[in-house]
Amino acid sequence: FSQVILKVPSQFHLDGFRFRFKNYANSTGAFDQWHIDYVYLNHDRTATQEFYNDIAYIYDAPSMLKDHYAMPSWHYKNDPASYTIDTAVTFMRNATNIDNLPVYNFVTIPDTTTNTNFFSFPPDPSSFSRIPANVVQRFEYPIPNELFPADKVDTAGVFESIFSVEFRPKTDIITSNDTVISRTVLKDYYAYDDGTAEAGYGVNPALSADGLTAFMAIRYNIPFADTLKGIQTYFLPQAVDVSKQRIFISVWSSVSPPVKLYEREASARPTYSEPNGIVTFSLDTALVVDQTFFIGFKTVGANSINIGYDLNTNHKNKLFFSQNGLI
Repeated sequence: FSQVILKVPSQFHLDGFRFRFKNYANSTGAFDQWHIDYVYLNHDRTATQEFYNDIAYIYDAPSMLKDHYAMPSWHYKNDPASYTIDTAVTFMRNATNIDNLPVYNFVTIPDTTTNTNFFSFPPDPSSFSRIPANVVQRFEYPIPNELFPADKVDTAGVFESIFSVEFRPKTDIITSNDTVISRTVLKDYYAYDDGTAEAGYGVNPALSADGLTAFMAIRYNIPFADTLKGIQTYFLPQAVDVSKQRIFISVWSSVSPPVKLYEREASARPTYSEPNGIVTFSLDTALVVDQTFFIGFKTVGANSINIGYDLNTNHKNKLFFSQNGLI
């Protein structure tokens, strides 16, 4: 981030004062985003006052699962210790000019059915850390191997991990960034992402026997063979019309060499939903998949089809693409 301090002329110091940010960008994909953080106005500030009376988490809360944000409950219960993280990590910035600021930070995983907690850390709520001024501090929280009791998995399905920070004395001016929440979903599907797409992943099509084609796939490893019934994805809006492009749902047992288990042209075309909304493609028949399989799309048409990509969780090693079917 680069900080910019602009003086607001006195003639604008009145009710109804407005301003805007404008950027020039390539609108055909997720290429030129701006992220604006801390729009802060105050009297008597100077151009050299680069600090704020604030401390904040600087990343989203981590998932309590090692590789996913969601997975089938019966897969998790097969071996909870192998899927639960050992340590949760967060990062905070002390943006104040107060050196060695005392910070009380906690993580809790509540049991909403009993108004108690599955887990909380630290055990002593009076313990605190001191963070130097204008420094990013790393915090680690040990997580028990069997975080979610088996009898709770079937009744709840969604568990929230709440990370919060407090000051004593209170000096914080922005309280909305003092808490981050991670949601662990143990229901009937897998998800690598946290539900928000910061970018897009697409493959530029190339000429093949079927026309202009592109293939993309993502790998899943599961504890035992199970049944696949559909795929959900988010199509990232772009400044071209992709609604007429053909799209095929594809499942492979291997991509090198490619061994296709299933392919069917989808009855629906790529459609844009609300931000971070998902589109569901159901298989016409349930498909039994082994412990390793790949799901994805074959697209036929002139344009790349951009799928939402979660930059906060790096799973590039599970993504595969091709322009001729030989992934």
